[in-house]
Amino acid sequence: MAEGWQHPLEDNVVVLDCGDDYKSLPEKTFAVIKWAREHGYDWLLKLDDDVYCRPERLVVPDTDYTGHAYGHKLYCSGAAYWLSSCAMDACLGKWYRRSNAEDSCVGETLRFHGIRLTEDPRYRVGWKALPKDGPENEFPHPSNEAITFHMWWPQFMPEMHANWDRRQQVVDIHNFYGLTEELRKKNPWG
Repeated sequence: MAEGWQHPLEDNVVVLDCGDDYKSLPEKTFAVIKWAREHGYDWLLKLDDDVYCRPERLVVPDTDYTGHAYGHKLYCSGAAYWLSSCAMDACLGKWYRRSNAEDSCVGETLRFHGIRLTEDPRYRVGWKALPKDGPENEFPHPSNEAITFHMWWPQFMPEMHANWDRRQQVVDIHNFYGLTEELRKKNPWG
């Protein structure tokens, strides 16, 4: 980078004192929750960086812990979930880390404090879901109610957005393995 160059979003970036690898996700999530509460936030929407989101569809839930459990039934998928101030305070009060999966840590911590998840399948987990033809595999577009879709590869965001612009499913979700191969080619990390 050129000397004196400043990222245009620098004022909107928060740098936390924690690792940024997969094993550090529980600590990173805890640090995000702590920062949010220290800065007066009453609600936190935790989104992974490979989640496509339609922000105009976001509505703060009326429950403490909301997202899509995707078969876990005890905790929300880490791709996208909401935490209220009550849920964030519970996490800060006693944090349970039993794995590198931050979603499991959050869910276990909240269960210990008596906070149960509220299932909302509009926060889509993505192509892992079965059956493959079900609504779980639908990307957000005007003809459905999906809010988010877990992509796994941020490089696929333009194709995902094309679904919205064309007001239809333009990506062949029935060819998951072919699509996965295509996405792997676009993935610079291998």
